[in-house]
Parts: sequence; structure tokens; C-alpha cells
Amino acid sequence: MKTSSGQRGAALIIALLITAAMTAIIVEIISSVHGHVDRTAAFIDGQKAAVAAEGGVELARKYLDTLGKDYTYLDKGSFAAPIDGMILEVSVEDESGKLQINSVVFPNGEVNETAYSSYRALLSTASLEPFASEALADWLDVDDIARPNGAEARFYASLPEPYAPKNGKLYTIGELALVKGYGVRASVQLARYMTVYSDGLVNINTAPKEVLMALSEEITPEMADKLIERRKKKPFSNAADIRELKGFDTLVFSLQGRIKVKSDIFRVRTRAVSGGVAREVEAVVSTGNPKRVLYWRAR
Repeated sequence: MKTSSGQRGAALIIALLITAAMTAIIVEIISSVHGHVDRTAAFIDGQKAAVAAEGGVELARKYLDTLGKDYTYLDKGSFAAPIDGMILEVSVEDESGKLQINSVVFPNGEVNETAYSSYRALLSTASLEPFASEALADWLDVDDIARPNGAEARFYASLPEPYAPKNGKLYTIGELALVKGYGVRASVQLARYMTVYSDGLVNINTAPKEVLMALSEEITPEMADKLIERRKKKPFSNAADIRELKGFDTLVFSLQGRIKVKSDIFRVRTRAVSGGVAREVEAVVSTGNPKRVLYWRAR
């Protein structure tokens, strides 16, 4: 009888162990299924958000098509729209409202003093000293002769992780991070005022105050403010119209060949969120003929 009782006790223990093991397996399966469902839902949300973000670029291009043919003024620099339960955010920047950074140096490697002066004036927006312009000039020019505050191949070769200087045009403003004394933070800040895409002429209908002031040492903060007020009420349809503003009448000739009122290259940023999953697209598009995408980054 004792043996029988022992056998029944052992059998009960085994049954309990099996039940516990089965329970653990079932819990693991259920957890795995839930995790798979969650991942599937997140994947679907990510796909929806990605499609919406890409569609936001097309929405921005349609908006750009509605702008005037004689001049460019962005009355809606950003907007948001609900789409299929999502929120789509779109912002548009005029690349011609910025300084063309590659114009600082001519193709033959010589400094373009006019553009160079404007560039130096903008360095303070990134908390950089004016002499940081020498490092950029060395990065852009074709020779290997370093300026007093610049840097050429020998300097970059001495870094812990060495690389060669570009000795040519920048393809993106982000490349500034590689130039001596700049870094990522400065390149991000300067990207608001500089571009690699424009033809070198600055659109006075879209340029921010800092860029307007950088065009000439004679343009005061008050003059820049008045220009911005004027274009809000009535955008400039001709670059020469700035002579109507006090102070600009004597500058109009010195600014010839440097300013314009019409643009065709824009930076578009979009962001869509679906079920807590966000997707973003940044693109540079040309509205000219033919229409082109010059840059595209999705994340």
C-alpha cells in the first residue's frame, strides 16, 4: 500500500510538472503571437506613414505649382493635414533664399571676395569666428597651400581618423562638418542660411533676415525688417524694386547680379505619424523644366 501511495504521489508530481511546463509553453506561444501581432501592426503603421510622408512631397510640389510665374513668395512655408487617421506635416524652404556656399571660391580656386564677405557675415549665426572662412576656402580650392587659419591635406592627415580635404565643391551642407573648426552642430545651424543647390542669386522675397543683411555691410537690421514687411504686403516682382525702400536706393547697383525674385529649387520636409510610428522624408526638388528630384532621404 505504501508503494502504491508513493507511486500515486510521484505520478501527481509528474502531472503537476507537466501541467506547469505546458502552461509555460502556452504562455510563451501567446506572448510570441502577441509580439508578432504588435510587430505586424507596427510594420503596417510604418508603411502607411512612409507612403503618406512620400505623398507629402507631391503635395508640396502641387503647392509650388500654384505660385506666381513672375516671382516666388512662400505664403505657406508649412502646413499640416489629416490623412486617413494620420497627421501629415509639410514644410517648404526656398534654396534660393540662402547663400550659395560653393560661390565662395571661383572654379579656378581664387576667392570670390563678394560671396566670401557674405559668408563671413553669416558665420556668427553658428557661433563661429570670421576666420573660420579660411578653412572653408582651403577645403574648396584646388591647391594644397593652407591659409593662415585654414587647413589642407597635412592637417587632415594628422587627425586620429585621417581623411583628405575635398578640394572641390560641396555636394551637401552636411559636408561642412568635416571642415576644420566646424563640426556637426555648426553645419546644421548654417544649413538654415546656406545651400549647394542655387544658382548663386539670392531671392529677396524668401531670404531670412540674416541672409539679407549678409548681402552688404550697409544693410542694417532695420532695413532688412522693412524689406521683409514690404514683401509680406506685396512681394517684389522685380529685383530693382528694392530701390523704393529707404536705404536700398543707393545699394541697388551694388546688388545687381546678386539678387532675384523668382526661384525653382526648394527643400521639402514631411513627417507622417500612424499609430505612434513616424516616418520622415527630406527632399530637394526642382520645379523647372523638367521637374527633378535633386536629393532624397527617407527615415
